[in-house]
Amino acid sequence: MNASLLIQIINSLITLTGLVIAILQLRRILRSVKISQQGNSVNVIVHCVNRYEKIMGELPSTCDNKILLDNWYYRYWDLVTEEFNFFKKSILDPDIFELWINELAASYQSAPHSKLIPRVESHHEYLRTKVPYYKDLHAFFNQVERISTDSSTESRSNLVHKLIKEYTPD
Repeated sequence: MNASLLIQIINSLITLTGLVIAILQLRRILRSVKISQQGNSVNVIVHCVNRYEKIMGELPSTCDNKILLDNWYYRYWDLVTEEFNFFKKSILDPDIFELWINELAASYQSAPHSKLIPRVESHHEYLRTKVPYYKDLHAFFNQVERISTDSSTESRSNLVHKLIKEYTPD
């Protein structure tokens, strides 16, 4: 075997070894990214649940104080908007967001309790005054509003599922 052929074989082996190492590193990096994304998703869920519990714990008992009521509804809809944004950025798992929107669609036409205005009315006000140019958000919640009028739990759930699939980022 001449020296030139031996050098070519060694070079090929070195290149092949480098390629195998690069592929193994890429798999490890992809696994790390996936684990990191799952951790971010868990953090977002915890964040949203904690905000929701705090907001619901401060639910006004009457409509007597309009400023207090408007502030409460603002924080409530701000959280829902934040959840929508997390979902659209693929930070919030679509299945979790679907569960939350199913719950919202079931109660969208009603008030949090009998002495308050219905959620749908306060949400219209929030969308109109706080995020008037966020067209994607408006379109999404226009569909949630239509879905919320369906009295069949199964049908409403199927419609929410379809809506979430439509809005799930690629």
